[in-house]
Amino acid sequence: MRIIYLCLLPIFLLFFSCRQSTDADKNSEQLSPETLKQVNVMQVGYDSLQIESAETFRLKEKSIELVEVGYLIDDVFCLVDEQKPTYSQKNGDYLLHFRFNLKLARETVFYNLRIRYLKEDYDFLDFDTMLTVIKYPYADAEFSFFYKDILWGMQWLVQDFDLDDDLIFLHTYGPGGLYQYNMNSKSRSALIEYYPSGDYISSDSNRIFVDMEHTSVKYYDLLKGELSAEPIISFSDTPHYDILGLEAANGILYIIWGRPDLYLFDYRGNKLDVIDYGVYSYSLGYKDGVLYSLDAQNQILRFDVKQKKFLEPRPAPTSGIDAVQIEGDYLYFSDYYKKFIGRVPLKTVIDFNKTLPVHRNK
Repeated sequence: MRIIYLCLLPIFLLFFSCRQSTDADKNSEQLSPETLKQVNVMQVGYDSLQIESAETFRLKEKSIELVEVGYLIDDVFCLVDEQKPTYSQKNGDYLLHFRFNLKLARETVFYNLRIRYLKEDYDFLDFDTMLTVIKYPYADAEFSFFYKDILWGMQWLVQDFDLDDDLIFLHTYGPGGLYQYNMNSKSRSALIEYYPSGDYISSDSNRIFVDMEHTSVKYYDLLKGELSAEPIISFSDTPHYDILGLEAANGILYIIWGRPDLYLFDYRGNKLDVIDYGVYSYSLGYKDGVLYSLDAQNQILRFDVKQKKFLEPRPAPTSGIDAVQIEGDYLYFSDYYKKFIGRVPLKTVIDFNKTLPVHRNK
């Protein structure tokens, strides 16, 4: 099992009891803050957290009777689990031993973790840390934006997005529209407030290509500020299939459609090629001749366009991944449950060393 050691890792848990700290609670002088930090926090799965004492957690006496873990809400400690520690001896010291295995909730990104050490006299000492729960399986994954911060606080979910330098283009679920967020100025604008339901968008050369009703593609002209009157691509003669992915790069528009197959068009809608794709996947990103998409097994698929074959897939950075995009040296992703956009270095994804199967559909 791949285990990620974290300094920051958020969890959200059902709580069983809450206690408010009072002025009468005094921390013991016998244990230093450095001693209390001797804890390993490990994310061992998308929804699994392990907290255990480090080998450096050494005491001069068996002074800790009980260890509790929980979280803080407005300075109130909410207890999740507790455990009576064990001890072993080494070089005249007592080594403290405890381990907690906790279940994470998939909705939370940031979490205030508290570990409480209780002594014989009922005095206690606390160790607090702010944690982030996007570090499995990629320890260097980063938080970028909450949806609510880039969509006027709306609770809409992002279906697809694209990036262009300091701009993020977003399409929300259903007929919500097409939106633009400037990462430098923090300004927002609605490019299209409503259009018939489609799933995917992609931007290049001052155009945003838009999936319309799952069967055709129009484009939004950023210079003119208007949507094309007619589709440049239409699959409406075969209505039993949906567009599953859309990506514009280097003058080529890539579309997953049909059985599924990979269609290549120029930006005027002229068909260039049809490649036997054969794998059900959705969302598309592109970098250096490789298309990145997502499958139902929560994997990132990689397809070499020139060789027309799949490379080894990689695990998705979250369990609720909705869309993927490549910008610069980063793979960006959105999460349905956490309602945020994050990123991980593309090299980290490519170099991941666990072999995963590709599930073909035909």
